[in-house]
Amino acid sequence: GTTGQNLVWQANITVKRAILQRDPDLAAEAYKLIASEIKISTGEGVQPDFSFHQHGPCLYNHGYGAGFARDCSKTAVLVSGTHFAFPKKQVDILAGYILDGSQWMIRGQNPEIGAKGREITRANLNVLYLVDAARNMAVACPERADAFEALAVSIESGTAPPMEGNRSFWCSDFMAHHRKAFYASAR
Repeated sequence: GTTGQNLVWQANITVKRAILQRDPDLAAEAYKLIASEIKISTGEGVQPDFSFHQHGPCLYNHGYGAGFARDCSKTAVLVSGTHFAFPKKQVDILAGYILDGSQWMIRGQNPEIGAKGREITRANLNVLYLVDAARNMAVACPERADAFEALAVSIESGTAPPMEGNRSFWCSDFMAHHRKAFYASAR
């Protein structure tokens, strides 16, 4: 009955159990569950505008969505080239979620405060998880590798993301605006 990142966490535990039990059918079922959660949804998970909801319509790109980006991108690389590999459609959705969603909700190493959900109470939360996710996705989605590398470098250096403009996340009542010299958002 779980969805979004909660499902991904449980499925990853099942993968580990399958490996320990040498049960490739169980591993295949768990990987298929993870891939099936990489979808566009109006429920929990990746929204049509590439924002991320968990526990109802709560904007969570840098909370549960951070784990989703990190875990799914790592798994996409891990299973690439095997019979467990994610379908191209799921890889493309994950790429869009990171580059066309979460990337717009950062400045340097700082996450958008309105996209943290209850994570707002946790000290020292940053967006370094996106470096790993971007580097994983550069391998999993080579046609967007340059954009992923630019994202990783901008976070590591603490500079502005490699894009300028305005993006509306209508599913989350959120808007982000990036310029070289500043970032503004409204929620």
